Amino acid sequence: MRFEWDAVRALVTRFDAGQQTDLANVIQAYFGDFMTTYRQEMTALVGQAGEQVSGIYEIDYRDFNRDTYVRGRETFDRTWAEVKEVILGTWWRDARMAGADREEV
Repeated sequence: MRFEWDAVRALVTRFDAGQQTDLANVIQAYFGDFMTTYRQEMTALVGQAGEQVSGIYEIDYRDFNRDTYVRGRETFDRTWAEVKEVILGTWWRDARMAGADREEV
């Protein structure tokens, strides 16, 4: 079994579009396919969860107004959706390869 690098991704986190777009674009250009396409935004929810040393999904939604909570969750949900797609694609690829190997034997 050999390691396939197509499942490895780097992720821009705590992204502030007002201050970091140029730098994120340079990083994206350099790393290309090794970067996720979505940049995880810095929101009040993300900042407070970090201060409380809590996971974003563990923090109490009642501590925030609705828009702040939705915006914070959305950035993590979009990131997870992209990572999940990479993981599932890799699993299916490996399952197809394992099936092809069994057929050859």
